Amino acid sequence: MSMLHKSWVAPTLIVLSVALNIAFIGSWSVQVVGDQLRSGGHERLKEGVWCPLHRALQVSDEQWEVLEPELIALQQNLAQFCQEMEAHRREMIALIAASELDLDAIEVKKAEVRDHQATMQEMVVSHLLKEKAILTEEQEAKLFEMMLESSACAGPGRMFGFSGKGTGERWRETP
Repeated sequence: MSMLHKSWVAPTLIVLSVALNIAFIGSWSVQVVGDQLRSGGHERLKEGVWCPLHRALQVSDEQWEVLEPELIALQQNLAQFCQEMEAHRREMIALIAASELDLDAIEVKKAEVRDHQATMQEMVVSHLLKEKAILTEEQEAKLFEMMLESSACAGPGRMFGFSGKGTGERWRETP
């Protein structure tokens, strides 16, 4: 591989890694909520707080009445974004794996990924700010502690995937 080709491989892999990490953080509600929803839609469940994360935070019924619709909307939006991010990832890998490298196409794809990441990040940050306004100080501290623990970089092995227990499993086990 020539020096020119080597110079863009690392930054491209970093962009892919960042994209996957943002998608991971952005999709925490998809992972946590996905298997908790009834088949056929996002109907309110009779059991009250059905989200393992919010059960772990011990949100009140009043808090849940405000949080649930926001969470469902975020979950629906992020599910679509995650599908789109997966398509971007596959396209980027195909561009890098091609026998004839098209560096211009790779740059265009990187820009598309960055734009997509920015949109997803804005959705997640906006949602977190709404949650922060509803949660108590203790709940807020626990939420961010849990997020930090579940999204921390564990080294090079996590560049292309996540090892250990998933976010949803970790939150389900929280007393």
